[in-house]
Amino acid sequence: MFDEWRPRIEATVDDVKLELGKVTHFWDRSLRERVVQEPPIFPSPQSATERSPAPTDADGPAGHRAEHH
Repeated sequence: MFDEWRPRIEATVDDVKLELGKVTHFWDRSLRERVVQEPPIFPSPQSATERSPAPTDADGPAGHRAEHH
C-alpha cells in the first residue's frame, strides 16, 4: 500500500517545487523591476548639516515660547 502511495506523493512534491521555483523567479524579477521604476516609499533622511537651522522664534523645550522682556 505504501509503495503505491509514495510515487504519487513524490510527484506532487515535485510539482509544488516546480511551481514554487516559478513564483520565486517571478517575485525576484518583479522586485528588480520595481526598484528601478518606483521611487522609495520613504525619502532618504537628510544629514544634520544639510538641514536649515530652527527659526529664532522656535518653541522652547516644553513646547511654550519663551517670553523675552
